[in-house]
Amino acid sequence: MNHTLSENHLRKRFGNKSFEIRLRKWNDFYFVYVKGLDTSKNIHIEKDQLSFQHIIGMEKGFLETVHIAKTAAVTDANVLIIGESGTGKELFANAIHNESARCKKPFIAINCGAIPKELIHSELFGYVDGAFTGSKKGGKKGLFAEANGGTIFLDEIGEMPLDLQVNLLRVLQEREINPIGASKPIPIDVRIIAATNKNLRDEIAYNGSFRSDLYYRLNVFQIELLPLRQRQADIPELVFHVLKKLNHKNNTNKRFSQQAMNILLQYHWPGNIRELNNVVERSYYLSGFQANIEADYIDAYIREQSEYPSASYVKEESTKIDVESVEKEQLLMHLNNTGYNISKVSRILGISRTTLYKKMRLYHINIKR
Repeated sequence: MNHTLSENHLRKRFGNKSFEIRLRKWNDFYFVYVKGLDTSKNIHIEKDQLSFQHIIGMEKGFLETVHIAKTAAVTDANVLIIGESGTGKELFANAIHNESARCKKPFIAINCGAIPKELIHSELFGYVDGAFTGSKKGGKKGLFAEANGGTIFLDEIGEMPLDLQVNLLRVLQEREINPIGASKPIPIDVRIIAATNKNLRDEIAYNGSFRSDLYYRLNVFQIELLPLRQRQADIPELVFHVLKKLNHKNNTNKRFSQQAMNILLQYHWPGNIRELNNVVERSYYLSGFQANIEADYIDAYIREQSEYPSASYVKEESTKIDVESVEKEQLLMHLNNTGYNISKVSRILGISRTTLYKKMRLYHINIKR
């Protein structure tokens, strides 16, 4: 008898509570697993506490990426994270480390493109006393030695010089490092998570700027992060998250108007989540004491770009549904939190009681007596 097993992953928010749902089908049976996500701690979370439940997103393709990253976390294999700038590569690297067996050990992040070429070897692998003129007395412990037992995150790995790629390959193969001036190698135990916004296959095939043997060593688990323009359904949730932090910090209850949210949904976000966070924060402060953040407070360039959205980025019907869904969830959250006190909710949202009643009728929300 043949048995078939398939699994789907979902995230849903009901009011102010979020849940992770796994739907597993085995032949004619369905198994549903529901896990509450503690989003109350999402306002301020330290990097060493960050886990996958703190990563925001409900879009199907994105959740498949999260599932792959979770699978990688419970192994000790090397990981290569690919994604455009601003998609959250270091966020994923932190979550993988924090949910791995190495979570109690160091997590060291290095931007390979930010260290001068002449210093990168000594920064990564260190040097011994008297290794070269001007070296620090007593030598220097390199970042790989600092990360021993833990994880080292090599961001922008595509910028690493070819000669240093040879040394990194040796670290992966032999599990040892060679500090400058040392007479013998030092054993090392680190897991490597690398990240890039480049197509390394093209760098190997056409530019010759990346070693194929290193690529295959790093690419045990490949995690490809979707750009924000392919995660349109997640934009309202990401905006809500940034606003929640700003409201908590400044003791306010601001929200984006429907017109403003439509603009954010239509824009193509070349800077991805980093750009979205910047735009939301800027609009928040420009709106002053207004409870509603109107479209006028969004950067003029973004408003102009959103007036004539590309068909590949915008599906008007889904945009309308996304905005209405978020607004309905916010209404239900405030109504539940205040015990359906209409006066309090209208003050929180900065709208009249009449407007609030109209919205409740629009979303078929009944008044609890």
